[in-house]
Amino acid sequence: MLNRLLALLFVFVLVPSCALWSKIAPVVTQVISAVADAIPIVETIAQWCDRHFSAAPDPVAQAKVDAALNRCRHELTLATRAIQGDAEGVTREAALEGFRTAWGDLGATLRALPGVSPLLTAGASKGSLGLADQKTGETLSVPEPLAAEVE
Repeated sequence: MLNRLLALLFVFVLVPSCALWSKIAPVVTQVISAVADAIPIVETIAQWCDRHFSAAPDPVAQAKVDAALNRCRHELTLATRAIQGDAEGVTREAALEGFRTAWGDLGATLRALPGVSPLLTAGASKGSLGLADQKTGETLSVPEPLAAEVE
């Protein structure tokens, strides 16, 4: 009797769930890869901004940059939680769209900083970010995060 119950459990519960997993695994993998790619890019920008504001303090501009960076981090966290089912009504698509918007806003905020000019890099993608800090002489060149490209 126990063997029959286990067999039924296997046939009606485990086999369908394996089929479901094979359909959602690529999506989960894509989101995890996109988030893992974006985090170090956002943190590289944050470190560059820390050096910029150390050399050229501007509390108002720094608050705007910090808010834009935190919004990017928040959207990445939402995307991760959405695939785990912990994001209360937020879909992964909505979270990634939120990140795309936050990424664009971050770029606009950084390009508007006083003493910072765009850095044109040959072959750079549309969403990549290149900046030159006239105060420190440092440049920043980061690719567009995969999370900004994922549909």
